[in-house]
Amino acid sequence: IRNQFRRHARGNTLFRNTGDGRFADETHGARVNMGRWAWSSNFVDFNNDGWEDLLVANGMITGRSDPGDL
Repeated sequence: IRNQFRRHARGNTLFRNTGDGRFADETHGARVNMGRWAWSSNFVDFNNDGWEDLLVANGMITGRSDPGDL
């Protein structure tokens, strides 16, 4: 049974708009796939370059000490 088990949540996904009506999966290149649960997101121009940056607040509370938890 363990080999057939699939996770309920597979992690985060980041898609980039290619400008032609399609989206490219940039998840692994941006290293955002295991960011825990995403709670909220917003677009803000953090570095004042005229482009809105994506901010995602995420985390996960586990029953044990995990250095990845905030």
